[in-house]
Amino acid sequence: MTARPGGRRRAMLRTAVSGLAGLVLAGGWANPVAGQDLTPRAYWPAPKGTKVAIVGYSHVRGDVLFDPSIPLSGVDSKIHTGLAAYLQTFNLCGRTANIVVDLPYSWGTTQGLLEMDAGLWWFTDNDDFLTGTREQEPIYNFQAHLIRRFSPGFWASLDANYFVGGRQTVGGDELGQVLHNARVGGMIVVPFGGRHAVKAGYFIGARTSFGNDFDQLLVTYQVLFR
Repeated sequence: MTARPGGRRRAMLRTAVSGLAGLVLAGGWANPVAGQDLTPRAYWPAPKGTKVAIVGYSHVRGDVLFDPSIPLSGVDSKIHTGLAAYLQTFNLCGRTANIVVDLPYSWGTTQGLLEMDAGLWWFTDNDDFLTGTREQEPIYNFQAHLIRRFSPGFWASLDANYFVGGRQTVGGDELGQVLHNARVGGMIVVPFGGRHAVKAGYFIGARTSFGNDFDQLLVTYQVLFR
């Protein structure tokens, strides 16, 4: 049996439209999957003048994809994305090109905790300092902790802080050292036996303009008395 030319053209058009629609839908939620989408026949050619209206939906579940340079994982999310789009092919210098207008909308939930706080260290004057009265400006401290809870009592965190200030004046002469320091690290707490837990953490100096610059390893054992 011989296929009709018109039937072949319609079949090719349906295949091309399907591939182009898949490409648009994949592009609509490229951010959640960051280039890891699977779209078969996305670049199948379509005749010029093809017009396609598209609506779609995607559901993404799992770890949030942060910037690859940031070692964060274990923050689970459920992301929903809806998409409305319009695609049209046209002739561009003898080649088939297309223009796409899309309107994505995303919503969802994330399991994780971002904890932030700020503090102030205030110093009184030291009138008994050897070379005159010693004065020190306040030190402002800012902290952020990204916490992931796995089960009751079992959690891990990525931590960072930044503190600034602390300029000193001795005998009326203002010293030039001002703190602009930052530290980063992580901590994990593992419970066992119902009332016991081990906490381990490691912190490093990320930036030190003046003052202490050190690495810290912390290991503690905890027991709960009822």
